[in-house]
Amino acid sequence: MQPGDLVKSIDFEENGTPERGMIIGTGYNMWGEEMIPTGVKVLWSDGDSFIVSSDELEVISEAG
Repeated sequence: MQPGDLVKSIDFEENGTPERGMIIGTGYNMWGEEMIPTGVKVLWSDGDSFIVSSDELEVISEAG
């Protein structure tokens, strides 16, 4: 996963549709600790951005 990739949540759906967004940052340590998988910052379609674990996402379109 890299910035610019389009992703969908594998854990969260709204009205039966997986939440979709774009990765805007990678390599975040979750909870202040180095963990695998790492955290990625996602700009969601509703305009909010959150850091989530990369294993909670599926890439639907890779950045060029």
